[in-house]
Amino acid sequence: MLSGRLITVVVSFVATPFVVRGLGDARYGVFATMTMISSLLLFSDLGVGSGLVTTLAKVVGVEDRSAGRQLVASALLILAAASLVVGVCVCAVALFLPVDALLGAPPGDEQLVRHSVLAYAILFAAGVPAGLGQRVLMAMQRGAHAAAWTTVLAVLTSLLPAVAAMSGASLLVVVLAAMLPPAALGGVQTAWVLLRQFPDLRPRVRDFKRARTTALARSSGAFVVLQLAIAIGFQTDIFVVAALLGPTQAATYSLSLRLFGLAGMAASMVSVQFWAAAADALARGDMAWVRRTYRRLTAITTAVAGGSSIALLLAGQTFIAWWVGDSLVPPVSLLVAMALWTTWVAFLQPTAMLLNGAHVLRVQVVTAILMAAINLPLSILFTRQWGVTGPVVASLLASVATTGVPCLLACRQVLSGQRS
Repeated sequence: MLSGRLITVVVSFVATPFVVRGLGDARYGVFATMTMISSLLLFSDLGVGSGLVTTLAKVVGVEDRSAGRQLVASALLILAAASLVVGVCVCAVALFLPVDALLGAPPGDEQLVRHSVLAYAILFAAGVPAGLGQRVLMAMQRGAHAAAWTTVLAVLTSLLPAVAAMSGASLLVVVLAAMLPPAALGGVQTAWVLLRQFPDLRPRVRDFKRARTTALARSSGAFVVLQLAIAIGFQTDIFVVAALLGPTQAATYSLSLRLFGLAGMAASMVSVQFWAAAADALARGDMAWVRRTYRRLTAITTAVAGGSSIALLLAGQTFIAWWVGDSLVPPVSLLVAMALWTTWVAFLQPTAMLLNGAHVLRVQVVTAILMAAINLPLSILFTRQWGVTGPVVASLLASVATTGVPCLLACRQVLSGQRS
């Protein structure tokens, strides 16, 4: 898993300067903002992916493979419907709303940006059901296999846009190069997982049970609201920067975010499998393991993210200047805000994984909605006052004010055995 992450980081960082130089600063800013739509549309699977990880891990933990097949069949049906809905809605947005202004399109590129968003929407929608295989691997605690597929995907989505950009291709072609791999490779992965690796989970027509589908949809409903609130609270900042400050500042923000994403990725490597493992352990009543693992993970993720963030803070400007050029070097204030934000998110990550595994979602939903309601207007206000640093400060303040204490208290209840 570590080697795969390292390959992903190296390929991404090698490829990025070629995309920047091929598209130019402004168009790269549009491209970077557009590719953040995937994060903004975390809720597009209607929460089924997240709900499946928890419920499938529980039924497999008690060796109920028949229920597992029914869950996978229900998830596939809902994801196919979600794909159609998402595709239609996002295409409508691209056709009828001023997406060029939202993305900060340079003068003369308005039509090109609109066509690029349409292509992005269609391929993104196709990738919604294609992601089922990855969720099954997570639920089955096959982290190494999931990481291998993720590594191949990350390499393709980094290299293909770089090749397209350096060959002089248009923004539309670069977007196609970035979005084709998730849809195509995801479909191959799902077929392999269900046909070869876990054939006993392969859904058949008789496995489609209305009651099971309804139950999965209900259990996933809270995840939909949670993911939507998280998307608004965490992923809209780059759109605020692009709309208020222009595509070049959006490119600066995006590159800084990617740099500090290294620290967040390092922390997530040690906690990403805790979700399914916690659901399984809670179903078996192994509270001692849950408590011990949660505390250890919280200490590790905070230390890893904090230490990495300090290193990136000290070397960030020099590295970005060498990496993509002086024109996109971020101010020190942005690096400081990114360091604090990354460490805070890493500290809360094991808590979120435990609450997801225990299916304790109400407190997460309420706090995420509050965070989103506060963060978006605050980000707009702070961006107008402090420039590109503003939205990161807004996100940090909104999250600390709304999320930390309630989620930690809910986590304490789970660890004490009061909630599971």
